[in-house]
Amino acid sequence: MLGNSNLAMSYQKIVVLVSLLLLGSCNYFYQPKANAVLKKDTIIDFHTIDTYPMFPNCTELLNKEEQKQCFYAEISQQIHSLLKESFRVKRVLNDTIFMKIKIDNQGDVSIVNIRKNELLQQNIPQFDSVVASQLKQLPSIQPATKRGIPVTTEFTLPLIVNTKSRGNQ
Repeated sequence: MLGNSNLAMSYQKIVVLVSLLLLGSCNYFYQPKANAVLKKDTIIDFHTIDTYPMFPNCTELLNKEEQKQCFYAEISQQIHSLLKESFRVKRVLNDTIFMKIKIDNQGDVSIVNIRKNELLQQNIPQFDSVVASQLKQLPSIQPATKRGIPVTTEFTLPLIVNTKSRGNQ
């Protein structure tokens, strides 16, 4: 009778051991769903963009460097034409200012900062406000994108201020 009792305990131990092995190995038989969401790369370089902001005449350019050149050329030309006749001064000014602009994810342009010298500030005190109001007249700009998502970008543009004296006009 003692032999049967040991044999029954051995079977119980084997059954418990096999049960634990089966329960623990369930992950090996797991099949992921066919439509499971794939994880995207979570490391994003926030210092680069996939496409530059684009004016309507730059939208067909595919090369990123061409987009950049077109954007800078177009925004410089647009700002120059908007500001060409906006100021009257009594003395000749020849200076380079640096204007930092922001193009938000909706394509709206705003001024972040304008670095200019004291002489320009004294002769054209309304410079910042006139530039800000003139920028609102820019044609629509398609915002820059990163991974297909419109993003806000900032650019620093050098502007050459070269005026001719107009006397008391």
